[in-house]
Amino acid sequence: MNRADRIGAARRGELSSRPALASITIGYPLTGEGATLRLFTAGGAACSSYVARLTERGAAGRPNDPAGIFLGDLPAGAMTPGLLTAAGWHLDRYGFDYAPGAQWTAAGMSDAEKATRAEWSTLMRTPAPYVSKVAIVPTPAYLSYVDRMYGPVPDLTGQLPDGVTAAPTSRGWWDVTTPEGSYVLTWSPGMGGDKWRMWKGARRSELAATGDSPAELFTRLNTPR
Repeated sequence: MNRADRIGAARRGELSSRPALASITIGYPLTGEGATLRLFTAGGAACSSYVARLTERGAAGRPNDPAGIFLGDLPAGAMTPGLLTAAGWHLDRYGFDYAPGAQWTAAGMSDAEKATRAEWSTLMRTPAPYVSKVAIVPTPAYLSYVDRMYGPVPDLTGQLPDGVTAAPTSRGWWDVTTPEGSYVLTWSPGMGGDKWRMWKGARRSELAATGDSPAELFTRLNTPR
């Protein structure tokens, strides 16, 4: 299989594993009644890369946007307005929006789940639904990210300073030669914006500069620290 075939297969894999459903699930009382957002494919498979705790602050040093957490009471269970707001914030960061006309709705539970929940009924603060679901669709930002991930590699023509050359070695990798020395240039597409990195040494042993574009990267590389 050549490179084009591998990229095509990877793109088809992304499409088949793309999230199409979001759920909010409230845990059991003795685990703190935390609420978790999870995404699932159209076939019902869990998307392990998309899991967010809606009732926990992030670890120290990480962003703790108030819109992404809900630390109040849960009078409406998985349909509590604050949880839905937090879930919407995370969905937007992931690159998804509600499908046209879709709304969060309480989801039914299996008989086994109902029986398990009943055992905890005396500890529950509310009989409200423990699970809610909604259909979702990718945003233009997500589709653009996918196009960059599996589409053509950026063309560096006109983006390199005078005296600098770049030879591609693999997808998103270039060996760069400058008057100051040799580097490895890498490009990584992402939802929050593409990242360009310049590394020293053939094994990328030291990160020399980062930027949102090659021009910004070379400016930082040549800026005295």
